[in-house]
Amino acid sequence: MAKKKSAEAKNIFNKYLEEFLSFLLSLLEEGTGDLIRKFGDIINFRKRLRRYTVFLILITASITIFLIGIAELIESFYPNLRPGTTHILLSVIVILIALIYKKFY
Repeated sequence: MAKKKSAEAKNIFNKYLEEFLSFLLSLLEEGTGDLIRKFGDIINFRKRLRRYTVFLILITASITIFLIGIAELIESFYPNLRPGTTHILLSVIVILIALIYKKFY
């Protein structure tokens, strides 16, 4: 009788253990999928960040060269100004435009 109860308890235990292990495996699979997805998102974020950083560097360099050219052009129109004055004035104007843009938008 004791062996029968022991075998019965063992069968019940094995049944619940099997269900519990399958539940744990399903959780592990879901967690692994989320982890892989998050890792992929991090990689994509790094690629986008690198692309936007390069874009920002190129735009900044282009704008800088453009503004230097404009300053040289203005300086050629007014030769009596001290060297660098037009660069300073143009920089102040660009900063004021940026501040006005920031305030209203």
